[in-house]
Amino acid sequence: MRLGWWLAAGAILAAVGCDDLTFGRGAGTACQRDGDCDPGLFCDAEVLACRPQQRDGAPCSEGRRCTSGFCRDGVCCNGPCNAECLTCNQAGTEGQCVQAEVGTDPRGDCAETARCAAAVPLCQGSPVWLTSLGGVGDDDVVDLALGGPPEARRLFALLRFRGEVEVAGTTITSVGDTTDFMVVALDLQGREVWVRAFVGTGLSAPTAIAAADDDVFVVGTYSGELDGTTSATLSPDGFVLALEPGSGALRFRRDLQGTGTQRLDDVALVAGRAVVVGRIEDDAELQPTMALIPQLGTEADAIWLSLNPVDGSLIGRGSVHDPSGEQTVQGATAVAAQREGGIERVAIAVAGEGNVEIVADGEMHAVSLGGPSNSLVFLLEGSAGAPLSFRSNLLPIEGEGAQTVGALALTSTSVWGAGTMTDDIDAPGIVSHDRALDGFLFRAGLADSAPVLRAVRGAFDVGLATLAAHPQLDFALVAGAFEVEAQYDVATPMNAHGARDAFALELDASSLEQRWGVPLGGLLDDSIRAAVIDDAGNLYVTGRYRHDFSPLGPAAIGGSDVFVARLAR
Repeated sequence: MRLGWWLAAGAILAAVGCDDLTFGRGAGTACQRDGDCDPGLFCDAEVLACRPQQRDGAPCSEGRRCTSGFCRDGVCCNGPCNAECLTCNQAGTEGQCVQAEVGTDPRGDCAETARCAAAVPLCQGSPVWLTSLGGVGDDDVVDLALGGPPEARRLFALLRFRGEVEVAGTTITSVGDTTDFMVVALDLQGREVWVRAFVGTGLSAPTAIAAADDDVFVVGTYSGELDGTTSATLSPDGFVLALEPGSGALRFRRDLQGTGTQRLDDVALVAGRAVVVGRIEDDAELQPTMALIPQLGTEADAIWLSLNPVDGSLIGRGSVHDPSGEQTVQGATAVAAQREGGIERVAIAVAGEGNVEIVADGEMHAVSLGGPSNSLVFLLEGSAGAPLSFRSNLLPIEGEGAQTVGALALTSTSVWGAGTMTDDIDAPGIVSHDRALDGFLFRAGLADSAPVLRAVRGAFDVGLATLAAHPQLDFALVAGAFEVEAQYDVATPMNAHGARDAFALELDASSLEQRWGVPLGGLLDDSIRAAVIDDAGNLYVTGRYRHDFSPLGPAAIGGSDVFVARLAR
């Protein structure tokens, strides 16, 4: 080993000359690895000597030769620059990661998908803009909604935070060592408009946000004290918050209280109605109205509540329960609502097993959830302001493992859904990789047409977190996170840039064929949690990232930060 080192040193002397060679860790010092050199230097393997790293724009062959640590397109670059249609060697901006000229494809990233066509100024799926939110702690995003009056549409992001965060010109600090939450309103260019924080000494878990022209609703679960209100018992309670879309002012608050755990997991808005879904483990009351929500099963019920969005009064309620005590109802996991003419439709997903009963508007309907941890999607219908009646079962999702629907979208003709599976689903082609979490999605027609299911699979975990569809548009967006590789149906697989990447897929609404798919993320753990589509067909997503979120996101301030972005189509 020593003989090899001295032979290497002789080669250094011959290459650099005795006058250029110094001892220590500075430039010209003999080395075998980068760690042998001072900061700002790298070990040149050709001569085994420390050399200065190069500034942005200098020619390079590998990132360690660059001060920034990034070598892209043959030059030292100011960032990873690893998304499609970005380049770091465009004439006049060498060393700066910029959007490539229209019609170019600098690295052949889009050769198969034609996402860099000359008529498109940005690659499909590339961020048009990206806003980073977060502070010194671990911050996360729960959900995203689109609403407000047509002349002032807003994005509403529901965030969890710990420590200090500065948003919309306001510094907010969580209470003690707890994780609190906030709603951040942004305009459609990603600029922060207002923030409304909810803090307390207890534990809070916001789960969903929904918005309409005149309403913003947030639901979740808490124990202890939250924003000045203390839970009635030691067990967790559910909460409903109604906010003004223009200012974030609290219009009203409702608490679902009881001696057991009361949980609210999702919310949907349609003109004149807010529908919240969740799970109760005992009789509950909606406070301060004192409306009784009785438990009908022996263990737990999945429930839905229809509320007047103006004053929070109870319009109607329903449940899914096990009358025998031998089966398990895990809860209602997702809800979507849509209005056509004077008819309001609501789709609800529940998880559980065995034979259960759906009670809607006083009527009882027996259904089966199949084996352990399966899901069922059913449809309710009613006139504006009236209780909802059971219409039909849309889709049972059954298999050997746990199948959970985490997101629903409802149009005038179909219900869309997305979720995760731990084993095969009883449908053609919906096969999960062994020992891995995979994603699935479906579209079921409201007119009793056969449902269509597809899968997003990988050898490692793939999670479908969100789905967005628009009644007047011919596409849907699904998004989530994956490790190493993910493939939708028979489309070309996507490869992760980092340890865990976010991804977004646009699908044809009729055929469910993939139009394009793109991985998004930086070096570490990144994911998309929610997505919405506006009337013009623009795509907006939100998620969490660690370290960086290339190509447009700055480095995370704390352990993890939140991004909100518009994606190009």
